[in-house]
Amino acid sequence: MKITVLLNVILFGGCSSNKKLIPSINGYYRIKFYKSPCTNRTIIFGNIYEHQTDFPVHISAVKLNNYRPYKADLSGKYKFKVKPDKYTFTGVGMPYKWVETEPIIVKQGDSIRIDFYLKPDNTPLVD
Repeated sequence: MKITVLLNVILFGGCSSNKKLIPSINGYYRIKFYKSPCTNRTIIFGNIYEHQTDFPVHISAVKLNNYRPYKADLSGKYKFKVKPDKYTFTGVGMPYKWVETEPIIVKQGDSIRIDFYLKPDNTPLVD
């Protein structure tokens, strides 16, 4: 039994835990934690999607603790490293409303996937 569990961890990239779609004030996000037995790297990655269509948001980024933006590519994918700490992540895109996570504790060796689902911002730029 222990050998089977160990082989699954090694072959399939570590342990993970799932969370369902989590509502935020302007959309939703989904988070999934991975724990790797063979690395100490702490990686944050995921996608930024339009809420209703699941299409990627082409002009988008993820802000770390509301100040450091990490740009996503044109397909809405992003990836960056962080030090272990407590963070709030915010998915932003043009012309969409931002989606902010609850504070997340990032531990050494975590890999965390956060997918953001943004709602369009229909607020006029000029009255």
